[in-house]
Amino acid sequence: MGEVTTTEHEGYVEYCFCGVFDDEGVSMAFQDLWTADEFDRKKFYDLTSADFKQITTTVSNNLMNLRGRAGTNQHEIAVLVGDDLTFGFARMFSSLSAELTPDIRVFRDRDEAIAWISSEGAHPS
Repeated sequence: MGEVTTTEHEGYVEYCFCGVFDDEGVSMAFQDLWTADEFDRKKFYDLTSADFKQITTTVSNNLMNLRGRAGTNQHEIAVLVGDDLTFGFARMFSSLSAELTPDIRVFRDRDEAIAWISSEGAHPS
Protein backbone atom coordinates (compact mmCIF):
# COMPACT_ATOMS: atom_id res chain seq x y z
CA MET A 1 0.00 0.00 0.00
CA GLY A 2 1.22 3.47 -0.85
CA GLU A 3 1.82 6.39 1.45
CA VAL A 4 2.23 10.13 1.08
CA THR A 5 4.80 12.17 2.97
CA THR A 6 4.61 15.95 3.27
CA THR A 7 7.56 18.34 3.35
CA GLU A 8 7.23 22.09 3.81
CA HIS A 9 9.50 24.24 1.65
CA GLU A 10 9.77 27.98 1.33
CA GLY A 11 6.96 28.96 -1.02
CA TYR A 12 5.46 25.49 -1.61
CA VAL A 13 4.63 22.15 -0.02
CA GLU A 14 5.89 18.84 -1.43
CA TYR A 15 3.85 15.64 -1.37
CA CYS A 16 5.87 12.51 -2.12
CA PHE A 17 3.86 9.46 -3.14
CA CYS A 18 5.74 6.23 -2.34
CA GLY A 19 4.76 2.60 -2.85
CA VAL A 20 2.00 0.81 -4.74
CA PHE A 21 -1.32 2.58 -5.31
CA ASP A 22 -4.53 1.05 -6.61
CA ASP A 23 -7.75 2.97 -7.38
CA GLU A 24 -8.82 3.07 -3.75
CA GLY A 25 -5.36 4.05 -2.52
CA VAL A 26 -5.04 6.92 -5.01
CA SER A 27 -8.53 8.17 -4.22
CA MET A 28 -7.96 7.98 -0.46
CA ALA A 29 -4.58 9.74 -0.71
CA PHE A 30 -5.95 12.67 -2.69
CA GLN A 31 -9.11 12.85 -0.58
CA ASP A 32 -6.95 13.16 2.54
CA LEU A 33 -4.77 15.83 0.91
CA TRP A 34 -7.61 17.84 -0.57
CA THR A 35 -9.87 17.81 2.50
CA ALA A 36 -7.01 18.73 4.84
CA ASP A 37 -5.53 21.35 2.55
CA GLU A 38 -6.86 24.88 2.17
CA PHE A 39 -5.37 25.41 -1.29
CA ASP A 40 -3.52 28.46 -0.04
CA ARG A 41 -0.09 27.68 -1.47
CA LYS A 42 1.79 26.15 -4.35
CA LYS A 43 2.11 22.36 -4.45
CA PHE A 44 4.68 19.91 -5.73
CA TYR A 45 3.51 16.31 -6.21
CA ASP A 46 6.46 13.92 -6.54
CA LEU A 47 5.13 10.72 -8.09
CA THR A 48 8.50 9.22 -9.02
CA SER A 49 8.51 6.65 -6.18
CA ALA A 50 4.91 5.56 -6.72
CA ASP A 51 3.68 2.52 -8.63
CA PHE A 52 0.36 3.21 -10.35
CA LYS A 53 0.23 0.03 -12.46
CA GLN A 54 -2.83 -1.20 -10.56
CA ILE A 55 -5.04 1.82 -11.26
CA THR A 56 -7.88 1.67 -13.78
CA THR A 57 -9.73 4.30 -15.78
CA THR A 58 -12.31 4.44 -12.98
CA VAL A 59 -9.87 6.43 -10.85
CA SER A 60 -10.16 9.51 -13.08
CA ASN A 61 -13.89 9.83 -12.36
CA ASN A 62 -13.29 9.33 -8.63
CA LEU A 63 -10.57 11.98 -8.57
CA MET A 64 -12.62 14.48 -10.55
CA ASN A 65 -15.57 14.03 -8.16
CA LEU A 66 -13.25 14.54 -5.19
CA ARG A 67 -11.55 17.49 -6.89
CA GLY A 68 -14.86 19.20 -7.58
CA ARG A 69 -15.90 18.94 -3.92
CA ALA A 70 -12.53 20.30 -2.75
CA GLY A 71 -12.98 23.63 -4.53
CA THR A 72 -10.80 25.64 -6.84
CA ASN A 73 -7.08 26.21 -6.52
CA GLN A 74 -5.51 29.33 -7.97
CA HIS A 75 -1.98 28.31 -6.97
CA GLU A 76 0.44 26.47 -9.18
CA ILE A 77 0.92 22.71 -9.00
CA ALA A 78 4.02 20.94 -10.30
CA VAL A 79 3.81 17.18 -10.84
CA LEU A 80 7.01 15.18 -11.16
CA VAL A 81 6.76 11.79 -12.86
CA GLY A 82 9.26 9.07 -13.61
CA ASP A 83 7.59 6.85 -16.20
CA ASP A 84 5.26 7.02 -19.19
CA LEU A 85 2.23 5.55 -17.37
CA THR A 86 2.41 8.14 -14.61
CA PHE A 87 3.08 10.88 -17.17
CA GLY A 88 -0.12 9.93 -19.02
CA PHE A 89 -2.09 9.75 -15.79
CA ALA A 90 -0.84 13.17 -14.67
CA ARG A 91 -1.47 14.82 -18.05
CA MET A 92 -4.99 13.37 -18.20
CA PHE A 93 -5.76 14.68 -14.72
CA SER A 94 -4.32 18.13 -15.46
CA SER A 95 -6.46 18.36 -18.61
CA LEU A 96 -9.62 17.24 -16.82
CA SER A 97 -9.11 19.61 -13.89
CA ALA A 98 -7.98 22.68 -15.86
CA GLU A 99 -11.18 24.55 -15.02
CA LEU A 100 -10.69 24.10 -11.24
CA THR A 101 -6.89 24.36 -11.23
CA PRO A 102 -5.58 26.13 -14.33
CA ASP A 103 -1.86 26.13 -13.43
CA ILE A 104 -0.79 22.47 -13.39
CA ARG A 105 2.40 21.42 -15.15
CA VAL A 106 3.82 17.91 -15.47
CA PHE A 107 7.60 17.43 -15.39
CA ARG A 108 10.07 14.59 -15.87
CA ASP A 109 13.02 16.56 -14.43
CA ARG A 110 13.06 17.41 -10.70
CA ASP A 111 15.26 20.50 -11.07
CA GLU A 112 12.93 21.97 -13.72
CA ALA A 113 9.87 21.24 -11.57
CA ILE A 114 11.39 22.89 -8.50
CA ALA A 115 12.60 25.89 -10.51
CA TRP A 116 9.10 26.37 -11.94
CA ILE A 117 7.17 25.93 -8.68
CA SER A 118 9.66 28.14 -6.80
CA SER A 119 9.44 31.02 -9.27
CA GLU A 120 7.18 33.99 -8.74
CA GLY A 121 4.19 33.95 -11.04
CA ALA A 122 4.83 30.45 -12.39
CA HIS A 123 2.58 29.78 -15.32
CA PRO A 124 2.08 26.62 -17.37
CA SER A 125 3.89 26.48 -20.65
